[in-house]
Amino acid sequence: MRTFLRRPAVAFLVGALSGILAPDLLAVSAAVDRVSARDQHFLAVRSLIDRQLLVPAERQKQEFLDAGYPDARWCATTLDWFYADRFRTVDARLITRADALGRALLAQEAADPLVLPQVVRDLRRGVGSRLLRLVNELGAIIDPNLPAPPLGRDAPVAEREHRQLLVRAVCEQAAQDFALAAGRVAAFERDQEPLLDTLPPNDARAQKLGFEAASLRFEAVRVLFQAHLVLREVITRGGEFAIDAAPAQAFMRDLLAKNLSQLNAWEYVWGDRYLPLKTEADILLAEAVRQKLPGIEAAEVESSLYQVVDTDLRSFPAEVRPQLIEHQLTAWASLMRWRLELGTDQDIARGLEAWTQLTERLGSGLPVTLDAAEHRSKQLAECSILAARLFVGRHDGESARVLLAEVASSARNPLAANARSWLLALKPDPQCGAWSDPPVPGDPEKLLAIANVFIQQAEVTAEPQQARICRMSAAVALRNGVLGLANQDDARLIALAPAFFERYASVLSNLGMRYHAAIAAEEGLRIIANRIPEHPTKAAPDPWRSDGAWTGPGKAVQRFARNSVLYAQHLQEASDGPGTRRLYERILLLVQRISPEDTGRSVAWNLILSLAISGDFDAALAHAASFAATYPDESTRASAATIDLLMRQVESLAPTAAADAAVRTKMEQASRDLAAAA
Repeated sequence: MRTFLRRPAVAFLVGALSGILAPDLLAVSAAVDRVSARDQHFLAVRSLIDRQLLVPAERQKQEFLDAGYPDARWCATTLDWFYADRFRTVDARLITRADALGRALLAQEAADPLVLPQVVRDLRRGVGSRLLRLVNELGAIIDPNLPAPPLGRDAPVAEREHRQLLVRAVCEQAAQDFALAAGRVAAFERDQEPLLDTLPPNDARAQKLGFEAASLRFEAVRVLFQAHLVLREVITRGGEFAIDAAPAQAFMRDLLAKNLSQLNAWEYVWGDRYLPLKTEADILLAEAVRQKLPGIEAAEVESSLYQVVDTDLRSFPAEVRPQLIEHQLTAWASLMRWRLELGTDQDIARGLEAWTQLTERLGSGLPVTLDAAEHRSKQLAECSILAARLFVGRHDGESARVLLAEVASSARNPLAANARSWLLALKPDPQCGAWSDPPVPGDPEKLLAIANVFIQQAEVTAEPQQARICRMSAAVALRNGVLGLANQDDARLIALAPAFFERYASVLSNLGMRYHAAIAAEEGLRIIANRIPEHPTKAAPDPWRSDGAWTGPGKAVQRFARNSVLYAQHLQEASDGPGTRRLYERILLLVQRISPEDTGRSVAWNLILSLAISGDFDAALAHAASFAATYPDESTRASAATIDLLMRQVESLAPTAAADAAVRTKMEQASRDLAAAA
């Protein structure tokens, strides 16, 4: 609602009649004027804060504090709280202040709310919904989509008391608001609904009355649904946040027991006509099952929730379908959260069945993606987080990590940070196998993003075992992506391969899997080298260079080539032998083909020596000649190496030369070369 500053009528009265009013009446009128001015100024500041205009809001708030209005203590406290609460995401220091001021206001509301000025009470009601404000305040403490903080059970006494007060306030406000809403339903049912029996079903008046009847019931159900959003978390995880769950559980059990038949009737009679009502009523009925109330069965509630998600939306107008999809996603999330709350092995399995069905719907055209900022994307992320928690309940930590990493890698999703928090909170699971599982080909671009999230988590965690699990999960994702690379066209492979193999080899190296890292590096280098012509031209260019200079993606190739040499060297240092030497040589040859400027003098010399040790004298001699041409100042060393290599080659060929004409011819040529070199 827009707020306008206006001069109060009382001010005009004082100006017009000041000559004839008695002094005491003038004082009263002036006081009223000051209170009215206070309230108008309060509303102006509130409007600026509401619109998140930080600088003018701060300036006007300070002017309000300096104005010296009468009885302004609670107005000032409320503006301070409202400002700190609105801008807590801008300045982390405001979080503590908002919480402290909120506690003070909540305590006063519980003790004597009439002490608070009307403008304060209006603001604290949240423009007509005090319940929603309380739900949001409690939800900021026990967020359904965040893990409990490590020291959540050790909250200070004052904070514990504040949290219990919030729970009590939510319960009391929900009971009060539901009673009012249910009363409106009863009055409409008594006064208006009998007309439905006298009208044809297709009559416009009947349709209007039916919609009003369903809408009133929805408003009543929504009151309990909103309270249930946080109270179900208090019941499930309250202890992890230093909150006693007993009062919330008693409230939900008693209120649902008292209204169960009514909720059942509303859902049964009106739910099929109004999908939002059916969705939220079924979620409350699912809570009744958890509270073990008589007269309600899990199977019938689950069946009813599946009716929501199975509703064919094609018959609805196009403009309302997006909203109905949101209600369906709410039902999917509730199915999984409910089964997670019930917690038996059978319930965990049923919850994962719901996740499987949701993923099948996504694959068959449900228009929702994770990587978007819209509400539906947030709901899908919530379902993914719930599925991950269900996988943890089934001791499948790897599947849980992959799901959380997928959400965390979706940068635009509002719950990406929540998924990263869940990743850090996952405990190492001894029953979780990862690297030993058979690889499954996947989308390399998606799996690279997931692997990057795991690597980021490994770098920020202080627990070595948890860091290793994250890196191993990254390695598994990248291994699956390697298989997926084989199915990519050349353009996509050129774009993905360098960064992909660099990441893969790096992760394996950090895990201490040196042989795996060198093999991954070699495979990546081979894929890159195969796409570089031996003599690039404009008609057949190097896809990672332009006029001889590395392109943007080409710099990733150069970095990968340099690091590949290091992986090979580390392997040879740790386990020197014929096999590791040959692998080292193959990597150096590929690097020399891809990025000869990065092989360097020492690397090129080491390659000659390695080839000589391996007995590949032809290759060693060729590289010795290239070395002498590249580094003229090394001609003496190159000549000495050439002579030594030819001598070794002649010695290696001599034993079989008499019996093999080809070997004998080769030995004779080597002897002539040796004589010429000497």
